[in-house]
Amino acid sequence: MAPATWEGLEWGTLPVGSSLLALVLVMLLPERRRLAETVEFPAPAETAPAFREAN
Repeated sequence: MAPATWEGLEWGTLPVGSSLLALVLVMLLPERRRLAETVEFPAPAETAPAFREAN
């Protein structure tokens, strides 16, 4: 049984249309603002850490 003409149009139009809509929304929506907060990292150790083998 062959699908109706409108079903064929939906199978071709809806996926392409939803992809185009997603691209347009990505371009139109504003980018998230980044926080201007710096993160402090710990200072590097002055002596090398001692590693021990696991027995």
